[in-house]
Amino acid sequence: MIGRTTSDNPPIEGAERVARRVGALLWLWLRGAGRRIFISHRQADGKPLAMQLTDYLRRLGYDAWRDEEQLEGGHVVQDEIVKHVDTASLLLLLDTPKAKESDWIAQEVDAAIAGFVPILPVRLRPAEAAGAEAAAGVYATSELRTHRVTARFDAAGAVAPLTGDELAALLATLEDTLTSLLRDQRRLAAQVEGTFRDKGFTWRPVDERRALYDCSKQDEHFA
Repeated sequence: MIGRTTSDNPPIEGAERVARRVGALLWLWLRGAGRRIFISHRQADGKPLAMQLTDYLRRLGYDAWRDEEQLEGGHVVQDEIVKHVDTASLLLLLDTPKAKESDWIAQEVDAAIAGFVPILPVRLRPAEAAGAEAAAGVYATSELRTHRVTARFDAAGAVAPLTGDELAALLATLEDTLTSLLRDQRRLAAQVEGTFRDKGFTWRPVDERRALYDCSKQDEHFA
């Protein structure tokens, strides 16, 4: 599913904004330990934006994390980064033009897929990008819901910080994604419980926060 461009997002009324924020934060809480948003980016052209988004999300109450800021001594160790991805609740992927060249980002995407960590790609391309140039991005994310931004670039070739409206539009997509995950998880749990109960299984909550349950059925041959 392709996300909306920044210009496609209508103004959000206060009540809807609050409901979306609550749903997003509840999903993160239900994920258990970690609950952080891991911001994956290529330093060559995504570092200024990653710094801006980290600060922006933290001011809104989210535990945003980017590698070079948090690792001890400032040293980036890929094995350690992968561990952080595995315990994250969302991988926010800054899909800048140079991101597809990064082996580290590819490993972070692999770690997210292996750990069932949701991925939200943010496709950042200049206004003049078209065709294959506009479509090409980090591998294994082409089928994911993607938030697209017509980006501006500084003299060093890095994506320039987003405007207030662009940040708000990105936040709306992020929170919509997390809230949808919450709804899907609750709906799936109810459907699975109904199916097992219909077949005569018992159903006992083990950890409802993380949607973990125990079910059993006595073998009729030994009844």
